[in-house]
Amino acid sequence: MKSSAMAFPDRRLLQEGDILNVDITVYHNGFHGDLNETFYVGDVDEEAKKLVQTTYECLMQAIDSVKPGIRYRELGNIIQKHAQANGFSVVRSYCGHGIHRLFHTAPNVPHYAKNKAVGVMKPGHVFTY
Repeated sequence: MKSSAMAFPDRRLLQEGDILNVDITVYHNGFHGDLNETFYVGDVDEEAKKLVQTTYECLMQAIDSVKPGIRYRELGNIIQKHAQANGFSVVRSYCGHGIHRLFHTAPNVPHYAKNKAVGVMKPGHVFTY
C-alpha cells in the first residue's frame, strides 16, 4: 500500500505502519464538541496495535467509572494504572476538558495518576477525555 501525499501536523508524509489520530472539533448553536479516532496507515506492527487497543481500553475503563460523586482526578488513576499494566506510559501534557460555550473549559481531566484536578461529577456535567 502506498501512502497518500497527506502531511499532518507538519510536512512529514504518512507512511505504511503509522498510526494517525484525527481530532475533530464541532461548533453548533453556540456549543463546542470534541472527538477523535485513531486509524492505522496500512499494515502496522503488533506493538502499534497493542498501543491503540490499550488506549481504547483505558478510555472504556474510565467511562465505566463515570457517575455522580466521582472525583475527576480519579479518571487519571484508572487510565494510568491500565496503561502501565500494559507497558505504556501516559503523556501528562494532554487532558480532557469540559464541553460548553467555551472551548477547553473546566473541568480539567488529566489522564495521569495522583493529579490535582478539582471537582466532582454531577448530573448535567459534560466533558471529554
